[in-house]
Amino acid sequence: MRTVACSVAAVVMSSSFVANGQAGDPRNALQQRLSSQFSLTQVARDRIQIVRTGTSVILQRDNLLMYSSTCPSSPVSTYKNGKLSQSLGHNFLRDLGGSMQMSGNATTASCPQPRFARGTKLWVTKIDVQRDAVVFQLYCTPDNSIPYYGELRFPFEKGSVPTPDQALAKIAEVLTVEADNNVQATEQAPGRAPTPAPAPPPAAVPPVKLPSTYVSAQAQADQLQLSGDHTFSLQEAGQTYRGTFTQNDGRLELTIAETNTKTTATIQGNNLTDSSGQTWVLRGQSAAAAAGGATLQNEDVVKMAKAGFDDGTIIAKIGSSKCQFDTSTDALIQLKDSGVSAAVIRAIVAGK
Repeated sequence: MRTVACSVAAVVMSSSFVANGQAGDPRNALQQRLSSQFSLTQVARDRIQIVRTGTSVILQRDNLLMYSSTCPSSPVSTYKNGKLSQSLGHNFLRDLGGSMQMSGNATTASCPQPRFARGTKLWVTKIDVQRDAVVFQLYCTPDNSIPYYGELRFPFEKGSVPTPDQALAKIAEVLTVEADNNVQATEQAPGRAPTPAPAPPPAAVPPVKLPSTYVSAQAQADQLQLSGDHTFSLQEAGQTYRGTFTQNDGRLELTIAETNTKTTATIQGNNLTDSSGQTWVLRGQSAAAAAGGATLQNEDVVKMAKAGFDDGTIIAKIGSSKCQFDTSTDALIQLKDSGVSAAVIRAIVAGK
């Protein structure tokens, strides 16, 4: 697993693509279309200022995580299911690598790590069409202060490369080209962008329940245990991590004790979400909370599967609902024949 409204400015610096397919690879066409759609912004090698500006874009979603440009590594935010989030495991390795490049006792947790809200102005410094996603490298200089940078990932749905029009439509849900965009060389006050009006503060998120355990919707062996003394234990991908945590602006901030590396998880109701779209479901929710909605039955799961919901969303729904499933052999066979995945069927059997 892996949240200050301000302004930012966005454009594109150098669009790179490694052709690891044959001629006619749809990623080539997508890379060319994106390169023609956005003019890249070039920043200095030390990332302190803009050398040449490109197309500015406006952020249309909240919760874009960026690090100070002085930090050796940048975080990754992912856009999925209409939201921006960050992966605990994905960013952990980046933070660890960045901390190893810092001197003394400094770590990436020492770097300013704001989360930007919709309305922020950004510069795009690179666009990369990868095997399973389009990745934008973003740069901003809010309120004429220190610059920040980070990556924004748009994963391909169902593993297939989208058409250029489909990809642009998805990108436009998060990044829209600023009106009256004038692309020109920056001659004075490089890197300083006009400050948009601040976005309204987000609604307060209630504190998480303590103690509590969250289970990965994709791999039930992966668990996050939160204790009343604000310590945690995370079992993920066969590894165990321990440390302390705090809640701040709708997210959990976890500090790994072994490396003093900080990472975050976004709070969404009774669940936690990471940037890869993985959902961590609160185990043992109260009966009153479960009774808040209609009883979930086999036919409801079939409807969600046929409507195209991914396994993580369906399993999260099961984990947060009052369930009354038929888990007889014939019923399970009917679920399989109706297109329900094995992972969801296992969640049904566990959640009956």
